[in-house]
Amino acid sequence: MKRFFKNTLFFLLLCLAGSLLALQLLPDYYGNPLYSDKLEEARELAEAGEVNTLFYGSSRFYRHIDPRVTDSLLAGEGMSSYNLGATSLLNPQSYVLYEEFLRGERPEVDYVFLEMSGFRQIKPGNIPTPMNYHYLDPWSLAYIARYMKESPRPLDVGGRILLEYLASYAYKILYAVPDLVEALTGERAISEAVTRGSRGYYSLDAEYRAVESDSDPVALRRRQFLDDSTVVDLYASASRRAYGEEGERARINRVHLQRLRSLLELSRSRGVELYFVISPRMARYDRILAVRDSLPEERVIDLGSIVRYPGFYSLEHTFDANHLNEKGAWHFSRVLAEEIREKLSGEAGAR
Repeated sequence: MKRFFKNTLFFLLLCLAGSLLALQLLPDYYGNPLYSDKLEEARELAEAGEVNTLFYGSSRFYRHIDPRVTDSLLAGEGMSSYNLGATSLLNPQSYVLYEEFLRGERPEVDYVFLEMSGFRQIKPGNIPTPMNYHYLDPWSLAYIARYMKESPRPLDVGGRILLEYLASYAYKILYAVPDLVEALTGERAISEAVTRGSRGYYSLDAEYRAVESDSDPVALRRRQFLDDSTVVDLYASASRRAYGEEGERARINRVHLQRLRSLLELSRSRGVELYFVISPRMARYDRILAVRDSLPEERVIDLGSIVRYPGFYSLEHTFDANHLNEKGAWHFSRVLAEEIREKLSGEAGAR
Protein backbone atom coordinates (compact mmCIF):
# COMPACT_ATOMS: atom_id res chain seq x y z
CA MET A 1 0.00 0.00 0.00
CA LYS A 2 2.86 2.35 0.85
CA ARG A 3 4.47 1.68 -2.53
CA PHE A 4 1.13 2.32 -4.24
CA PHE A 5 0.84 5.77 -2.65
CA LYS A 6 4.44 6.58 -3.55
CA ASN A 7 3.90 5.52 -7.15
CA THR A 8 0.66 7.49 -7.32
CA LEU A 9 2.35 10.59 -5.91
CA PHE A 10 5.25 10.20 -8.35
CA PHE A 11 2.82 9.88 -11.25
CA LEU A 12 0.88 12.97 -10.21
CA LEU A 13 4.07 14.99 -9.81
CA LEU A 14 5.22 13.80 -13.23
CA CYS A 15 1.91 14.88 -14.77
CA LEU A 16 2.15 18.25 -13.04
CA ALA A 17 5.70 18.73 -14.32
CA GLY A 18 4.55 17.84 -17.83
CA SER A 19 1.68 20.32 -17.61
CA LEU A 20 3.93 23.11 -16.35
CA LEU A 21 6.40 22.45 -19.17
CA ALA A 22 3.57 22.44 -21.72
CA LEU A 23 2.34 25.79 -20.39
CA GLN A 24 5.76 27.29 -21.15
CA LEU A 25 5.67 25.92 -24.69
CA LEU A 26 2.13 26.95 -25.58
CA PRO A 27 1.93 29.85 -28.06
CA ASP A 28 0.75 33.20 -26.78
CA TYR A 29 -3.02 33.72 -26.87
CA TYR A 30 -3.66 30.12 -27.95
CA GLY A 31 -7.14 30.35 -26.49
CA ASN A 32 -8.06 33.49 -28.42
CA PRO A 33 -6.92 32.92 -32.03
CA LEU A 34 -8.88 35.90 -33.33
CA TYR A 35 -6.97 38.25 -31.05
CA SER A 36 -3.70 36.49 -31.88
CA ASP A 37 -4.20 36.87 -35.64
CA LYS A 38 -5.25 40.50 -35.34
CA LEU A 39 -2.42 41.43 -32.99
CA GLU A 40 0.12 39.96 -35.40
CA GLU A 41 -1.28 41.98 -38.30
CA ALA A 42 -1.58 45.14 -36.21
CA ARG A 43 2.07 44.87 -35.13
CA GLU A 44 3.22 44.39 -38.72
CA LEU A 45 1.26 47.44 -39.86
CA ALA A 46 2.50 49.50 -36.90
CA GLU A 47 6.14 48.58 -37.57
CA ALA A 48 5.63 49.59 -41.21
CA GLY A 49 4.30 52.96 -40.07
CA GLU A 50 0.80 52.29 -41.39
CA VAL A 51 -0.97 52.11 -38.01
CA ASN A 52 -0.52 54.33 -34.96
CA THR A 53 -3.81 53.73 -33.12
CA LEU A 54 -5.43 50.61 -31.64
CA PHE A 55 -8.98 49.91 -30.51
CA TYR A 56 -8.89 47.32 -27.69
CA GLY A 57 -12.16 45.74 -26.61
CA SER A 58 -14.86 43.10 -26.88
CA SER A 59 -17.13 42.16 -29.77
CA ARG A 60 -18.76 45.54 -29.27
CA PHE A 61 -15.55 47.04 -30.64
CA TYR A 62 -14.90 44.20 -33.09
CA ARG A 63 -18.33 44.51 -34.72
CA HIS A 64 -18.87 48.27 -34.30
CA ILE A 65 -15.66 50.12 -35.19
CA ASP A 66 -14.69 50.38 -38.83
CA PRO A 67 -11.19 51.94 -38.98
CA ARG A 68 -11.80 52.99 -42.57
CA VAL A 69 -14.58 55.27 -41.30
CA THR A 70 -12.76 56.60 -38.23
CA ASP A 71 -9.53 57.20 -40.17
CA SER A 72 -11.31 59.14 -42.90
CA LEU A 73 -12.69 61.51 -40.27
CA LEU A 74 -9.48 61.76 -38.24
CA ALA A 75 -7.06 62.24 -41.12
CA GLY A 76 -6.36 65.77 -39.89
CA GLU A 77 -5.25 64.34 -36.55
CA GLY A 78 -2.91 61.93 -38.33
CA MET A 79 -4.66 58.83 -37.04
CA SER A 80 -4.38 55.47 -38.76
CA SER A 81 -6.08 52.74 -36.75
CA TYR A 82 -6.59 49.03 -36.31
CA ASN A 83 -9.52 47.29 -34.62
CA LEU A 84 -8.16 44.78 -32.08
CA GLY A 85 -11.59 43.94 -30.71
CA ALA A 86 -12.27 40.25 -30.13
CA THR A 87 -14.92 38.02 -28.62
CA SER A 88 -14.86 37.96 -24.78
CA LEU A 89 -12.15 40.63 -24.58
CA LEU A 90 -13.57 42.24 -21.45
CA ASN A 91 -12.32 42.88 -17.92
CA PRO A 92 -10.22 41.07 -16.72
CA GLN A 93 -8.96 39.50 -19.98
CA SER A 94 -8.77 42.78 -21.92
CA TYR A 95 -6.77 44.49 -19.16
CA VAL A 96 -4.36 41.56 -18.87
CA LEU A 97 -3.73 41.35 -22.62
CA TYR A 98 -3.32 45.10 -22.99
CA GLU A 99 -0.84 45.18 -20.13
CA GLU A 100 1.10 42.32 -21.76
CA PHE A 101 1.14 44.32 -24.99
CA LEU A 102 2.61 47.31 -23.17
CA ARG A 103 5.21 45.26 -21.30
CA GLY A 104 6.36 43.47 -24.44
CA GLU A 105 8.36 44.94 -27.28
CA ARG A 106 8.20 48.72 -27.59
CA PRO A 107 4.65 49.58 -28.73
CA GLU A 108 4.82 51.19 -32.16
CA VAL A 109 1.57 53.09 -31.58
CA ASP A 110 0.67 56.52 -30.26
CA TYR A 111 -2.93 56.00 -29.15
CA VAL A 112 -4.98 53.18 -27.62
CA PHE A 113 -8.73 53.29 -26.99
CA LEU A 114 -9.58 50.61 -24.43
CA GLU A 115 -13.13 49.48 -23.71
CA MET A 116 -13.93 50.12 -20.07
CA SER A 117 -16.19 47.33 -18.93
CA GLY A 118 -17.70 45.68 -15.93
CA PHE A 119 -16.43 42.32 -14.76
CA ARG A 120 -17.03 39.42 -17.12
CA GLN A 121 -18.59 36.36 -15.50
CA ILE A 122 -17.87 32.97 -17.01
CA LYS A 123 -20.82 30.92 -18.15
CA PRO A 124 -20.59 27.50 -16.41
CA GLY A 125 -20.25 25.62 -19.70
CA ASN A 126 -17.28 27.79 -20.70
CA ILE A 127 -15.20 27.26 -17.56
CA PRO A 128 -13.07 24.46 -19.10
CA THR A 129 -12.40 26.24 -22.43
CA PRO A 130 -9.10 27.81 -23.57
CA MET A 131 -10.91 31.05 -24.46
CA ASN A 132 -11.60 31.57 -20.76
CA TYR A 133 -8.38 30.32 -19.18
CA HIS A 134 -5.51 30.95 -21.62
CA TYR A 135 -4.53 34.28 -20.03
CA LEU A 136 -5.07 33.32 -16.37
CA ASP A 137 -2.11 33.21 -13.99
CA PRO A 138 -1.64 33.71 -10.23
CA TRP A 139 -1.40 37.50 -10.67
CA SER A 140 -4.64 37.80 -12.59
CA LEU A 141 -6.35 35.52 -10.06
CA ALA A 142 -5.11 37.79 -7.26
CA TYR A 143 -6.66 40.76 -9.08
CA ILE A 144 -9.94 38.88 -9.44
CA ALA A 145 -9.94 38.02 -5.71
CA ARG A 146 -9.33 41.67 -4.74
CA TYR A 147 -11.94 42.84 -7.24
CA MET A 148 -14.58 40.50 -5.80
CA LYS A 149 -13.74 41.51 -2.25
CA GLU A 150 -14.29 45.16 -3.18
CA SER A 151 -17.33 44.47 -5.36
CA PRO A 152 -20.80 45.59 -4.21
CA ARG A 153 -22.02 42.11 -5.14
CA PRO A 154 -23.21 39.87 -2.26
CA LEU A 155 -20.32 37.95 -0.73
CA ASP A 156 -21.65 34.58 -1.87
CA VAL A 157 -21.95 35.79 -5.48
CA GLY A 158 -18.42 37.23 -5.50
CA GLY A 159 -17.11 34.03 -3.94
CA ARG A 160 -18.82 31.91 -6.59
CA ILE A 161 -17.34 34.01 -9.40
CA LEU A 162 -13.86 33.68 -7.89
CA LEU A 163 -14.29 29.91 -7.59
CA GLU A 164 -15.30 29.74 -11.25
CA TYR A 165 -12.09 31.49 -12.27
CA LEU A 166 -10.03 29.24 -9.98
CA ALA A 167 -11.68 26.20 -11.56
CA SER A 168 -10.93 27.56 -15.03
CA TYR A 169 -7.26 28.03 -14.07
CA ALA A 170 -7.16 24.44 -12.81
CA TYR A 171 -8.42 23.31 -16.22
CA LYS A 172 -5.66 25.36 -17.84
CA ILE A 173 -3.08 23.27 -16.00
CA LEU A 174 -4.96 20.01 -16.47
CA TYR A 175 -5.40 20.50 -20.23
CA ALA A 176 -1.99 22.04 -20.93
CA VAL A 177 -0.57 19.00 -22.73
CA PRO A 178 -3.66 18.37 -24.92
CA ASP A 179 -3.81 22.10 -25.69
CA LEU A 180 -0.16 22.04 -26.75
CA VAL A 181 -0.76 19.06 -29.01
CA GLU A 182 -3.74 20.83 -30.56
CA ALA A 183 -1.74 24.04 -31.04
CA LEU A 184 1.10 22.15 -32.77
CA THR A 185 -0.95 19.79 -34.93
CA GLY A 186 -4.36 21.39 -35.40
CA GLU A 187 -5.28 23.40 -38.46
CA ARG A 188 -7.33 26.57 -38.40
CA ALA A 189 -8.22 29.25 -40.89
CA ILE A 190 -7.05 32.83 -40.46
CA SER A 191 -9.93 35.05 -39.37
CA GLU A 192 -11.93 36.95 -41.96
CA ALA A 193 -11.23 40.05 -39.89
CA VAL A 194 -7.63 39.75 -41.09
CA THR A 195 -8.01 38.34 -44.59
CA ARG A 196 -10.61 40.93 -45.70
CA GLY A 197 -8.14 43.80 -45.39
CA SER A 198 -10.55 45.80 -43.24
CA ARG A 199 -8.10 46.59 -40.43
CA GLY A 200 -9.67 44.11 -38.02
CA TYR A 201 -13.31 45.05 -38.57
CA TYR A 202 -15.82 42.40 -39.65
CA SER A 203 -19.50 43.23 -39.44
CA LEU A 204 -22.07 40.69 -38.34
CA ASP A 205 -24.04 41.40 -41.52
CA ALA A 206 -21.04 40.36 -43.64
CA GLU A 207 -20.58 37.19 -41.60
CA TYR A 208 -24.31 36.48 -41.79
CA ARG A 209 -24.26 36.78 -45.58
CA ALA A 210 -21.48 34.20 -45.71
CA VAL A 211 -23.14 31.51 -43.54
CA GLU A 212 -24.22 28.34 -45.27
CA SER A 213 -26.53 26.89 -42.63
CA ASP A 214 -29.47 28.12 -40.58
CA SER A 215 -27.87 26.39 -37.60
CA ASP A 216 -24.80 28.64 -37.74
CA PRO A 217 -24.47 30.58 -34.45
CA VAL A 218 -24.68 33.94 -36.21
CA ALA A 219 -27.86 32.88 -38.05
CA LEU A 220 -29.37 31.60 -34.80
CA ARG A 221 -28.62 34.85 -32.99
CA ARG A 222 -30.17 36.86 -35.78
CA ARG A 223 -33.31 34.72 -35.82
CA GLN A 224 -33.65 34.85 -32.04
CA PHE A 225 -33.48 38.61 -32.12
CA LEU A 226 -36.06 38.89 -34.90
CA ASP A 227 -38.37 36.68 -32.84
CA ASP A 228 -37.98 38.87 -29.75
CA SER A 229 -36.37 42.32 -29.92
CA THR A 230 -37.49 43.49 -26.47
CA VAL A 231 -33.99 43.08 -25.04
CA VAL A 232 -33.06 46.37 -26.69
CA ASP A 233 -35.75 48.02 -24.57
CA LEU A 234 -34.05 46.62 -21.46
CA TYR A 235 -30.72 48.13 -22.49
CA ALA A 236 -32.45 51.42 -23.24
CA SER A 237 -34.08 51.42 -19.79
CA ALA A 238 -30.73 50.71 -18.10
CA SER A 239 -29.22 53.67 -19.94
CA ARG A 240 -32.08 55.99 -18.98
CA ARG A 241 -31.74 55.05 -15.30
CA ALA A 242 -28.00 55.65 -15.30
CA TYR A 243 -27.90 58.85 -17.34
CA GLY A 244 -31.13 60.40 -16.12
CA GLU A 245 -31.40 63.22 -13.60
CA GLU A 246 -30.91 60.99 -10.57
CA GLY A 247 -28.12 58.99 -12.22
CA GLU A 248 -27.88 55.53 -10.62
CA ARG A 249 -24.47 54.82 -9.08
CA ALA A 250 -23.15 51.82 -7.18
CA ARG A 251 -20.39 51.90 -4.59
CA ILE A 252 -17.10 52.45 -6.38
CA ASN A 253 -14.87 49.42 -6.84
CA ARG A 254 -11.47 50.83 -5.89
CA VAL A 255 -9.61 47.79 -7.18
CA HIS A 256 -11.08 48.39 -10.63
CA LEU A 257 -10.27 52.09 -10.42
CA GLN A 258 -6.68 51.39 -9.38
CA ARG A 259 -6.24 48.93 -12.26
CA LEU A 260 -7.35 51.57 -14.78
CA ARG A 261 -5.11 54.20 -13.21
CA SER A 262 -2.15 51.82 -13.35
CA LEU A 263 -2.86 51.17 -17.05
CA LEU A 264 -2.86 54.93 -17.64
CA GLU A 265 0.50 55.29 -15.93
CA LEU A 266 2.03 52.29 -17.65
CA SER A 267 0.78 53.56 -21.02
CA ARG A 268 2.38 56.97 -20.43
CA SER A 269 5.66 55.35 -19.46
CA ARG A 270 5.62 53.46 -22.77
CA GLY A 271 4.78 56.52 -24.84
CA VAL A 272 1.14 55.59 -25.45
CA GLU A 273 -1.82 57.92 -24.94
CA LEU A 274 -4.60 55.76 -23.42
CA TYR A 275 -8.30 56.61 -23.49
CA PHE A 276 -11.16 54.58 -22.03
CA VAL A 277 -14.42 54.05 -23.93
CA ILE A 278 -17.77 53.10 -22.39
CA SER A 279 -19.89 51.21 -24.91
CA PRO A 280 -23.68 51.39 -25.37
CA ARG A 281 -26.05 48.48 -24.73
CA MET A 282 -24.77 47.39 -21.35
CA ALA A 283 -27.06 45.59 -18.93
CA ARG A 284 -26.17 48.04 -16.17
CA TYR A 285 -24.08 51.19 -15.87
CA ASP A 286 -24.14 52.08 -12.18
CA ARG A 287 -20.87 50.28 -11.36
CA ILE A 288 -18.91 51.43 -14.39
CA LEU A 289 -20.06 55.05 -14.03
CA ALA A 290 -19.01 55.10 -10.38
CA VAL A 291 -15.48 54.28 -11.56
CA ARG A 292 -15.70 56.69 -14.50
CA ASP A 293 -16.45 59.58 -12.15
CA SER A 294 -13.06 59.10 -10.45
CA LEU A 295 -11.01 59.01 -13.65
CA PRO A 296 -9.69 62.08 -15.50
CA GLU A 297 -12.61 63.33 -17.59
CA GLU A 298 -10.37 64.02 -20.57
CA ARG A 299 -9.42 60.32 -20.69
CA VAL A 300 -12.94 58.85 -20.90
CA ILE A 301 -15.24 58.70 -23.92
CA ASP A 302 -18.69 57.75 -22.65
CA LEU A 303 -21.05 56.50 -25.39
CA GLY A 304 -23.60 54.84 -23.12
CA SER A 305 -26.28 57.53 -22.90
CA ILE A 306 -29.47 56.91 -24.84
CA VAL A 307 -30.34 60.59 -24.40
CA ARG A 308 -27.19 61.78 -26.13
CA TYR A 309 -26.83 58.84 -28.55
CA PRO A 310 -30.31 57.45 -29.29
CA GLY A 311 -29.10 55.87 -32.54
CA PHE A 312 -27.12 53.25 -30.62
CA TYR A 313 -30.40 51.84 -29.25
CA SER A 314 -32.39 52.01 -32.48
CA LEU A 315 -33.84 48.82 -33.96
CA GLU A 316 -32.89 50.19 -37.36
CA HIS A 317 -29.24 49.93 -36.31
CA THR A 318 -29.51 46.53 -34.63
CA PHE A 319 -28.28 43.10 -35.73
CA ASP A 320 -28.87 41.10 -32.55
CA ALA A 321 -29.44 41.69 -28.86
CA ASN A 322 -25.95 43.03 -28.16
CA HIS A 323 -24.65 44.28 -31.49
CA LEU A 324 -25.23 46.88 -34.15
CA ASN A 325 -25.61 46.08 -37.83
CA GLU A 326 -23.48 47.59 -40.61
CA LYS A 327 -25.52 50.77 -40.67
CA GLY A 328 -25.27 51.05 -36.91
CA ALA A 329 -21.51 50.35 -36.98
CA TRP A 330 -21.04 53.12 -39.55
CA HIS A 331 -22.96 55.47 -37.25
CA PHE A 332 -21.01 54.31 -34.19
CA SER A 333 -17.66 54.76 -35.96
CA ARG A 334 -18.55 58.30 -37.02
CA VAL A 335 -19.71 59.30 -33.52
CA LEU A 336 -16.62 57.75 -31.94
CA ALA A 337 -14.36 59.62 -34.37
CA GLU A 338 -16.10 62.90 -33.52
CA GLU A 339 -15.66 62.26 -29.79
CA ILE A 340 -12.00 61.39 -30.29
CA ARG A 341 -11.42 64.61 -32.22
CA GLU A 342 -13.07 66.57 -29.41
CA LYS A 343 -10.87 64.93 -26.78
CA LEU A 344 -7.69 65.52 -28.77
CA SER A 345 -8.54 69.15 -29.56
CA GLY A 346 -9.39 69.75 -25.89
CA GLU A 347 -6.04 68.41 -24.75
CA ALA A 348 -4.22 70.38 -27.44
CA GLY A 349 -5.97 73.53 -26.24
CA ALA A 350 -5.03 72.79 -22.63
CA ARG A 351 -1.39 72.50 -23.65
